[in-house]
Amino acid sequence: TVTGILHALLILGLNEVKKWISLIIFNQMKTNKPHELIRAALIRGLFMEKVAIFQRRRKQRDEYFLVGLFSLAEAIMDAPIENILQETHLTEEITEPLITGKGIKAELVRVIHHIERAQWEEAEAAAKRANLTLSRAAQFYIEAMTDANKVLR
Repeated sequence: TVTGILHALLILGLNEVKKWISLIIFNQMKTNKPHELIRAALIRGLFMEKVAIFQRRRKQRDEYFLVGLFSLAEAIMDAPIENILQETHLTEEITEPLITGKGIKAELVRVIHHIERAQWEEAEAAAKRANLTLSRAAQFYIEAMTDANKVLR
């Protein structure tokens, strides 16, 4: 049993605690949205983190995770992404891809968007632009779903 924040940090590690805190805050923001939407946001975050690690961007994994997590913020909050992000005080490396739709992080959000909709040609094209194969992206998506299910038990 975890007895406090320091104990949680020791057991889970800083990155896992940050994920949990992000998810809790994100979950608190929602109103009457379905649980599945929060699950999809978590899957996106975990997918993005896996890609960051794979593409040797380990130091940016938290940024990637948060871009994925917040990529469904408009649907969850029923508000423009700019307004939502203004309240979060996240760094530009996180907010910029979400607002402009430009850069590798935004391209990866498009990859997962197309995978979720089984739009394989579009997913493959977006994956290629993000220096990723569709099969690798699909593998990361499946792993992210498995991890999300563990977190949300």
